[in-house]
Amino acid sequence: MRRANDVIVGAVVILVSLATIGATLWVKQSDIGSRRERVVARFVDVGNVRVGNAVVIRGVRAGRIEGIELARSGFL
Repeated sequence: MRRANDVIVGAVVILVSLATIGATLWVKQSDIGSRRERVVARFVDVGNVRVGNAVVIRGVRAGRIEGIELARSGFL
């Protein structure tokens, strides 16, 4: 009987740990296993944008800013 209780407690601990990890990844909107695509955009003014900031589209994290640089010949 003692052995069965140990197995049940161990299984519950493992399931709770997996559920916690899964919930954390879901809340952080992790992109594990998804394809990454690089997009280049040009803007006249970027405001307070910094490298590493999240790109959010309609409230959903779509990526992060990898770099900011000036165009060689101005905006166009």
